[in-house]
Amino acid sequence: MMNFYTNLREFMVLRKMNHSNIIKLKEVVRENNELFFIFEYMDCNLYQLIKEREKPFSEEETGCFMRQQGLSHMHKKGFFHRDLKPC
Repeated sequence: MMNFYTNLREFMVLRKMNHSNIIKLKEVVRENNELFFIFEYMDCNLYQLIKEREKPFSEEETGCFMRQQGLSHMHKKGFFHRDLKPC
């Protein structure tokens, strides 16, 4: 049951995130006391982008990722992104 409440809390945060650089939550489905989040489609992700590159990102490119407006928007709303990880 704890997972349901954790997911419900996450849903409450996600529905407040309305920014062009944040993947949109399209729908939430509740089934057997579980919540399933349905997000807009993305044709790639950062992990895939890094893995497919032949050389590391430049300092300028890395800075661009770190200054993303979506992340700034989340911080201004009082939230952080728990999945960001250092190299």
